[in-house]
Amino acid sequence: MVKHVVLFKIPDQEAVEKAKQMLLELPSKIDFIRSWEIGCAYNAGEKGYELALISSFDSREDLKCYDGHPAHAVVRDYIRAVRQGSAACDYEF
Repeated sequence: MVKHVVLFKIPDQEAVEKAKQMLLELPSKIDFIRSWEIGCAYNAGEKGYELALISSFDSREDLKCYDGHPAHAVVRDYIRAVRQGSAACDYEF
């Protein structure tokens, strides 16, 4: 299994909510997502991140397919337009 963790720095609360909604819709569009958790920080502060994605996939190949999936591309493009930064970590468990 592969865990995919991404943190997003999105200072605009309206953009956070839209990104969250878009992310929440992805598991219904991409059937090889095994687990999917989205959370909004209640205390991000200046150095923190406002939005977190924690997901898992059966394999590195599935994660690669997710990254190239058209539904993911729409969400990724929106978040790239509104974010000020991000951090990611992928690992096997």
